[in-house]
Amino acid sequence: MALPPIAKATLQAALINAGSNVLAQSIQSYRDEKLFELDLQTLFQFTTCAFVMSPMTFLWLEGLESTLPGYSEKAEAAPKTEKGKDQKPSKLNVRNTVAKIVIDQIGGGAWATVLYIATMGMLRGQDFDAITDQIRHVSGPRKSKRNSPLSI
Repeated sequence: MALPPIAKATLQAALINAGSNVLAQSIQSYRDEKLFELDLQTLFQFTTCAFVMSPMTFLWLEGLESTLPGYSEKAEAAPKTEKGKDQKPSKLNVRNTVAKIVIDQIGGGAWATVLYIATMGMLRGQDFDAITDQIRHVSGPRKSKRNSPLSI
């Protein structure tokens, strides 16, 4: 029995998150000149976060693609492939692709950040007020350029 695409994507994301967390921990121990010791709690938190976020991300991107298809099929007939099946050529829909990028970066990025902060906060045992303060800090108004410590 084959896994549905959403389950495959979730498992892949969890494995990638776990692997990248182990790599990050090893790099940190190298930089700190300490013997590498795997922090299982941190590994569990990041892997669990992937299991929570990946299905929602999958559905979000699937919805964007169904609403704004990235490719449109051409009307003319396509040449047959070596297996004898018709293959329809497709053309990149630049307008939809740009729209998807903008929508995903603004809307999807915002909710993914909030979901990440909330999930990690709960996994770390933070209370509701601490989590909402972190979300407000990330999504709150930005300082003007003149008040920035990096401004000239």
